[in-house]
Amino acid sequence: MASGLPILTTEFGTKRIEDKSLFFGGRTLSDVKFFDYREYPKKLNLGCGFDIKDGYLNIDFQDYHQPDLVADVTELKMLPNNYYEEIVAQDVLEHIEREKTESVLIRWGELLRVGGKLYLRVPSIIDLAELLKKNQDPMFHKELVQCLFGTQHYTGDYHYTGFTKPLIHYYLYLAGFQVLDIKNKDEWLFEVFAKKISSAVLPKKLVFSTENYNASPFIVYGVSFPEKGFSWTDGVESCIFGTSDFDQKSIKITISILATFEKQKIKVLCNDNEVYSGIMDKQSSITFTCKNIGHIEIKFLLPDALAPCDLSPSINADKRKLALAISEILFQ
Repeated sequence: MASGLPILTTEFGTKRIEDKSLFFGGRTLSDVKFFDYREYPKKLNLGCGFDIKDGYLNIDFQDYHQPDLVADVTELKMLPNNYYEEIVAQDVLEHIEREKTESVLIRWGELLRVGGKLYLRVPSIIDLAELLKKNQDPMFHKELVQCLFGTQHYTGDYHYTGFTKPLIHYYLYLAGFQVLDIKNKDEWLFEVFAKKISSAVLPKKLVFSTENYNASPFIVYGVSFPEKGFSWTDGVESCIFGTSDFDQKSIKITISILATFEKQKIKVLCNDNEVYSGIMDKQSSITFTCKNIGHIEIKFLLPDALAPCDLSPSINADKRKLALAISEILFQ
């Protein structure tokens, strides 16, 4: 690629992304809307390189590795939260700037459901130092220095950080993980196995608008990207989930609907109990009360969700199945 910018192949043709400011997970913002995660397994192989695994959604930012999705693994905003069963990230974290380590692990934790598994492989600074001390052969040192700093043959093949056991425990604790096992591999690597043990705590208000947007960590599936004033549901079922630390025994919940896409038949479940059923075709709100059992799961069942392209295929390429434009959810 002469320009150094990625080639993007979509159903709309092949094009070069010329504006880096629009680059978002290997696609432009408009194209990311059409990635359907439901067509892929609930396991992620992040920074896969050429190690394409069966039974996984393989993701890498280099298109020549031919992954399932070309994307920046530090963001992955096109994927649902609290949804995946497993994440594998082998030889990935050291390629990410040191100051981003905590935020990246938090993001990966958002993607996993509680109890989900995380497998990491990262370089051990102390073990590399011990190997350097044991053997004074300069060619051996040259090889180990490459292990520490990367081959540096191409963009992305630089190492920005390294790890110790205390650091691994610290970062994973902050991200809501429990470390189950750390093993040494090849005398200079850590293989880490951890599981997600906590979920994000719900605030008093979930905002689905671009202004003050905070709903992302709580969207399990079926809610699209934020727009001005709202986010559309996407699909015939949507789910919101979070941990509740409210003091009261019961919680009053109000869902504000800014608009509907055509007339919609709606059923709402809270912690598996039906709290609303009806037909809606205008701005409205849904209010109900649920018991405080330590978490809140809200599901929208939307059998009449409709894609704009089905109404006007010649002028609209939007394949999302829209039903409700949600502006906010209040917890009282």
